[in-house]
Amino acid sequence: MSAERPLALTLSLRNATQLANGGPVSLVLDRRSATIGRAGSTDWSLPDPELHISGRHCDILFRNGGYELVDNSTNGTFVNNEQRRLTGPHRLRHGDVIRIGKYEAGVRLGPPPGEAAPYDDAAGYDGFYGDPFHGDSCDGVVCGDCPYGCPGDG
Repeated sequence: MSAERPLALTLSLRNATQLANGGPVSLVLDRRSATIGRAGSTDWSLPDPELHISGRHCDILFRNGGYELVDNSTNGTFVNNEQRRLTGPHRLRHGDVIRIGKYEAGVRLGPPPGEAAPYDDAAGYDGFYGDPFHGDSCDGVVCGDCPYGCPGDG
């Protein structure tokens, strides 16, 4: 699929349906960067009374048409069940799972909310990458030439 514009990034908490601070359980970025952490001044504030999450825990940077995760924390930011914390920028892919303290956030790349997905006749799919965390499409299993960009296909 050839994209004329960068895809939006949606982070959705997989293991929480509400936050103690009343904040949102998802974050949508459309060609912009954001900071995630415990502090109320961050773009996505994740409450953490145990203080495992830093005030400015990590950044999502919009660079070169994609999104990179950068760890700024004391206790680490983890991706895709890795036991080792990030040591440098990680290019986010559809289906990645980010661990920040006790929270797990799933990564979805697709059209911005409210924008219709383009249809690509050559590829045979509609450009919507689905939501692997709620079963609409890719379940993260290595499938070889997955149009969803599964973490295991890379």
